[in-house]
Amino acid sequence: AQPFLPTGSCGMAVSEDGLRWEKVDGPLEGGAVLAPSDDPGAWDSLHVGVGDVTRDPAVPGGYGLVMYYFGADAEGLEGVGPKKRAVAGLRMRIGRARSADGGRTWRKDAEPLLDLAQSEGLFAAWPRVFPAGPGVLRMVYHAFDGACWRVFSARSDDAGASWTREGPVLQPGPEGAFDSRGCGTRAVAPSADGGLVMLFEGVDRSGRHTLGAARSEDQGRSWRKEDLGGSPGAGGPVLSPGDAACAWSVDVVGTPFLLARPGGALWLYHCGRTGPEAGMSIGVVASEDGRVGPEAWEPVSPPGPRQ
Repeated sequence: AQPFLPTGSCGMAVSEDGLRWEKVDGPLEGGAVLAPSDDPGAWDSLHVGVGDVTRDPAVPGGYGLVMYYFGADAEGLEGVGPKKRAVAGLRMRIGRARSADGGRTWRKDAEPLLDLAQSEGLFAAWPRVFPAGPGVLRMVYHAFDGACWRVFSARSDDAGASWTREGPVLQPGPEGAFDSRGCGTRAVAPSADGGLVMLFEGVDRSGRHTLGAARSEDQGRSWRKEDLGGSPGAGGPVLSPGDAACAWSVDVVGTPFLLARPGGALWLYHCGRTGPEAGMSIGVVASEDGRVGPEAWEPVSPPGPRQ
């Protein structure tokens, strides 16, 4: 895939404390655990990326996992993005894979769970999935229409086997906002007030990536950006490159993953890099009381990227 898409294959790492991680060699090329299909006609034959992993209660012993991933074939699109370049692999769709051995091997479903929709944009990708009531799952994902990113939701009433689109849930902010070009990757966790909190990646007109926050009081059907002051509009930023909590990442903060901890604390894993030419690393910051404003986040010892 083109540099526009930071994906390819999926790897695995394990940790006993959530801070020190060790990569696990998978059975596929390069040590991957999930890779593009060998069939050139398959929908995910060019690249894949992991969106979310949840427990599979159908597998005893706690080893069963469900991965919601995304991928694309080699279909190319011309004139994409501000640089109007040709991009292969942008027509992404969302699929599902299952593991019965704790994530070391995966079996994909034959067809995608959620196809792209022209009314949303050029792709449907980066899914996050969470419970939304008895027997209900909700998925939030994002799309790009060539100019802006938007977050959408879908609902499943059959344990994730099929999904019904519900429409957009996060829109770009106003001119001058940290998310004026849109909202992309995101993470969802329970909040102390019984609702849900989302941290999402916002992109401004200069292409700068920071994180914002939103809340839901209806199990993820609708979302309201946090009113934090500062940037025009609402939502943030709550974490930016070079902030004290993540001073090592001077170029980008993105791709959040939230982990709810005992006592209401939140750990936030995020991507970053030490400079424009550096590769991406993963770091973690913490909010000990579950607040998500810019003053809430502290570096987790030992500081710096985890991978």
